[in-house]
Amino acid sequence: MHKKIALPLAVVLVLLITLSVGIPVSAAERIYQYDFEEDSTSDTFEDLLMYDFFDYKLPANTNSTATIQEEGDNQFLALEGYVSIRSWDEMQDYPYTFSLDIRQSVFNNIGFFVRGITPGEMTVINPRNANKEQDFDYFEVDWYTQNGGKNGTTTIGGSGIFVFPQENAFRVGVKVYREDGLTISSEYYDFPLPEGFSYDNFYNLEFTDNGTEVSISVNDQLLSKIVLSGPGKQYDTDNTTSFSYFETAEIQDASGNAVLTVQNTRVNSGASQLAIGVRNVALQIDNVSVSYEVPDNATPAPEEPDETEAPEETDSAPTPDASEATRTPAATATPTSGADSDESDSFPLGLVIGIAAAVVVILCVIIIIAVKKKKK
Repeated sequence: MHKKIALPLAVVLVLLITLSVGIPVSAAERIYQYDFEEDSTSDTFEDLLMYDFFDYKLPANTNSTATIQEEGDNQFLALEGYVSIRSWDEMQDYPYTFSLDIRQSVFNNIGFFVRGITPGEMTVINPRNANKEQDFDYFEVDWYTQNGGKNGTTTIGGSGIFVFPQENAFRVGVKVYREDGLTISSEYYDFPLPEGFSYDNFYNLEFTDNGTEVSISVNDQLLSKIVLSGPGKQYDTDNTTSFSYFETAEIQDASGNAVLTVQNTRVNSGASQLAIGVRNVALQIDNVSVSYEVPDNATPAPEEPDETEAPEETDSAPTPDASEATRTPAATATPTSGADSDESDSFPLGLVIGIAAAVVVILCVIIIIAVKKKKK
């Protein structure tokens, strides 16, 4: 009789082990850090370690460059001309932190973005640019006022939350949908520079995104928080339904006071592309870092970059609505050590549970057999 009981229990044992091994209960922490110390001054962008995580675009025939430069005992990445650097993959619905050190001597046509969509996924025919199919890369202006837009301003980029450093302020804003122009414009708020802040050296800019709130800090001081709501918004005039946006973005100061509420945003509600946009100016970056936590099977493989072309602009290139000023280049910055890493604090908990269940079942079988023998 004990055989009749032991057989079903053995089947249960096998099922428990199979199911427990197959349940993805662990999560992996990914940390990518690029301090450019292991890169060479002769490297192209595709040779750089950061190419593992970031794609790039340097339009042909524009003398645009992204090169490693040395200054004292520090190496950094110098960008000049028309440059777009953006994450290969759009970060999915999990928290992440995007941080980088920045040095600049101009205060126009430089932007840092999160919650963007991949350029080219949404395009518009631009009558003011020889009817070109405008793809709104991060160094491209949105051509809003140049196409008759009356309800916003022209800035670089086509989607996302942005920070545009200004000479006397940090401009924090979002790309928005408008019915006029090419349907893309911007709304923003200028926050005063933090107390004691100076552009004379590299400074740190950090974005922390939990899915509905994006916090922005400068040199570890909270500058602003953007609270997002109403995900899933789409616009009938767009030529794609592959993306959706947050309906509302509330820009807050460091104390949590709302300073600007924006409707009909172009802030990606399903994912987040991280990006840097530089339009015909110079910028230096260092210590780029991205960290996030995802299930082990949720990291897609990167794709190869598309070939790049020079911007086709028949009219005079529009200038974003911002003032421009210059400063003396900064002194040597202190390098921060860092290297690419892919770390995981996860543990195969499912396997442990399965083994424990198996032990319990085996003990039950042994006890039942022993009891049956004793009765005989």
